[in-house]
This record gives sequence, C-alpha cells and structure tokens, in this order.
Amino acid sequence: MFNKFSNKSLIIVFGALLIVVVAMFFFDAGKTERTFKSELISIDTTKVTKVVIYPKAPKNEPIRIVKSGDEWKVELKDGKLAPGSDSRIKSVFTQLLTINPTRLAARGEDRFAEFQVDSSAAHVQVFEGSSMVADVVLGKFSMDQATRQMANFVRLAGDENIYEIKGFLSLSHDSDASIFRNKKIVEGGYTDWNSVKFEYPGDSSFVMNKVSDVWQINGTPTDSAETVKYLRALSNLNGTKFIDNANPDDLMNPAYKVTIEKEQGEINIEGYVSGDNLYVRSTLNPESIFNGNEGKLKEKLFIGPDKLKK
Repeated sequence: MFNKFSNKSLIIVFGALLIVVVAMFFFDAGKTERTFKSELISIDTTKVTKVVIYPKAPKNEPIRIVKSGDEWKVELKDGKLAPGSDSRIKSVFTQLLTINPTRLAARGEDRFAEFQVDSSAAHVQVFEGSSMVADVVLGKFSMDQATRQMANFVRLAGDENIYEIKGFLSLSHDSDASIFRNKKIVEGGYTDWNSVKFEYPGDSSFVMNKVSDVWQINGTPTDSAETVKYLRALSNLNGTKFIDNANPDDLMNPAYKVTIEKEQGEINIEGYVSGDNLYVRSTLNPESIFNGNEGKLKEKLFIGPDKLKK
C-alpha cells in the first residue's frame, strides 16, 4: 500500500512540476519575444527631413543635417545652411537601416556604462517634419578575434535593453559637421577634358591643350606620366578646411584661376589672396570656400608649366 501511494504521489508531484516548468518556459519565451526587437529602426528615407547627430562626450555639440528642397544641407553654427556631401549623408541612412540586433546583450541602467550607452554616448535622432521617428544611442564596438567580425552595442533612447549588432557604426565617432559637408572642388573623369588654362599674376600664365589625345603646352608635348598624375589628382580634388567667415571684399578679384574646358561645359577654380590667406572657390561648389594653405591645396592646384614638361 505504501509503495502504491508513494508512486502515485510521485507521479502527481512530477506532473505538477512539469506543468510549472512548461508554464515558466512559455512565460520566459513570451517575455523574451516581447523585449527582443529584430528591427530597432524603421524609417522611410524619402520622408526624412532632418537628422541630428549628438557626438560622444565631451564634444556634445549637435550636428544637424536638414533637407532643403531636394538637397541635403548641413547647418552651421550661425544657422546658415551649407551644401552637404551626398555620399556621406547617404552613408548615414545606410548605417541607420543596418541597425538590426543579433542578440539582446544586456538589460538595465546598471549595465549602460559597461556597454558605453550611457549619457556620454553618441546618439542619433531622425525626424519626419516635426515628428521624431527614431532616437538611437550608439555604444562601444568590439572585435571577435576568432571571426574578425566587428560589432556595435546600441539601445533606443528611453529603453533599458542593450542590443548587439554586427558591423561598425562610424556615426558613433563622427564629431564635426564638416564631415558631412560637400568638399568637392573638381569632379569627373579627365579623359573628356580638352584644355586646362592657368591664369596667374604677371606673365606666368599658360595653357595645356589636348591635341589628338596628346597634352601639349605651346605645341610641345608634356611629360605624359606627370601630366596623367596631375590630371588624375585634379579630377578628384577636394578641399580640407572650410572658410565660413571670409570678407566678401576679399573675394572680388582672383589672383589665380584654373579653367577646365570639357567636352560639355567647364569648371572654374579661383584663388583669392588676402594677406597671408588664400581662399579657393570652384564653380562646381560655389557656396563653399576653402583654405588654400591647408592640405597643400595651393600646390596641388596652381602649378607651373615646368612640372609638366619633359
């Protein structure tokens, strides 16, 4: 009798424990499903009108990228808008749309500092008109030494869940508005150029013409290797430092000028001297003025004929 009672009791107890375990499993599974998000950000890039990037502390001055008509602009400190870099701003949206968690890394404010998603972290806000449609905090990144894959840790603002995503978010390290500005001075393949005219003070001006695919100066062929080297660099020339406070009176009479005549249209680059300063402006990007003394811009642009002669 005792054995029968004991076996029966064990079966009942086992059954009750099994019910409890199954219930806890489904409860935890449901809880995980509710807290783990397979997609953190869902935005329609055609509707986005503004992106605000708050760099990591201590440099928390926001970077504002705004839609003006059909163009993206970068807001300067004085409130004026400067032309944005299409490729760099496209990269912002590409990164935001790839923020898809692979796992829930941690939960709770006590873990924020560990994963660098606390108040000192960079975060990005996305707007459609006056409505904020995304606000994500960008934390630390790590490298899996075995797979050599990088990962970033992120969370949504106001959420205590910390997620891991694959890849590296450069947005978490961007700290200056100039990164997103249009730095182009010249753009396009040099193979469709017909001539490059250099106008300098005094009698140092000269013209380089392409005749039957051979570049010449005053009818004499140039050094082909040096010419291709110069033209290739010129065709992808960018400025490095913007001048946003230049006196308009200093931009009246250019001391240096390079005119690129293409099969269709031309590009004019002008250099203005003001004391020790050299300001450079291009018709390709007329709203931007660059410091010609930075990044050896003057040396790259305003060359003499001897550099190209054999």
